[in-house]
This record gives sequence, structure tokens and C-alpha cells, in this order.
Amino acid sequence: MTAQGKSDSKSASIAIAEATGSIDVLVTYVPQPVISSIAFSSGSTTLATVARNAADATIRVPFHKGTAYTIIFSFDPWPTGTVALTDSCGGTIVQPVFAANATSASATWTPTVSSGACVVVATLTRETLSDSLFVVVLPVP
Repeated sequence: MTAQGKSDSKSASIAIAEATGSIDVLVTYVPQPVISSIAFSSGSTTLATVARNAADATIRVPFHKGTAYTIIFSFDPWPTGTVALTDSCGGTIVQPVFAANATSASATWTPTVSSGACVVVATLTRETLSDSLFVVVLPVP
């Protein structure tokens, strides 16, 4: 600093030290869920199964209004997640329950209409990832 021809100065040392401590990082890998098939049965009789890689996801078997059918959808195992079943025709659905490391889930579907196509959709969700597989059910007269 200079004022009226006089000057003054001051110096200081600054020491920068390496940081100490640690950072914990936890990474969890969540694979993309995949539903591999959907099967429809009545009692112990399997009526139809649609695989993910099928050329056609249409089921043409006699489904009757008011009759309960079991729907089982298969998937790859994982410790956590949710499963759900929906339809486009207002059927009555007893939702499946997710079980840790299971490879399938079972639901009960009761059609409430006797004509027209109905789309039945199975959904598997893990964290923010989900997969859905649908089939078109066409009643046979």
C-alpha cells in the first residue's frame, strides 16, 4: 500500500493440506425386468400360454363371462419388486403378490363380458424399471 510517498507491505503464508477422510459410495445394480410368458388356466387345465417371443399374442379359447381363470406370468428372479395385472374389459382381478426371488406370479381374472376382444396386461416393476407383456383374449362362441 502506498500513501503520500510512503509504502507498507505485509505477507502471509497459506498452507493447503491434502483432504482426509473417506466417502462411502453404495451402488445397486437393478437389471431390466423381463416377463417371459403369460399362461391362462382353468383349474388344473392350461388353456393357453403366450411367450414373449411369440409371433402372435392372441388367445382364442373359450372364456366365459363370470368364470374365474388363473393367470400365471413368468419372469426372471429378483429380491424386490411389484407385480400387477390389468385388463381393458373391466374384468374382476385378484391381484398377484410379489415374492422375493420368485420366478412367477399368479392372479385370478374373471371376465365380465362375453363378447369382444379384451387385452390382459401383466406388469413387473423393479425400482424405476418396468416391463409389461400383454395378450389379446378373443372369446370363442
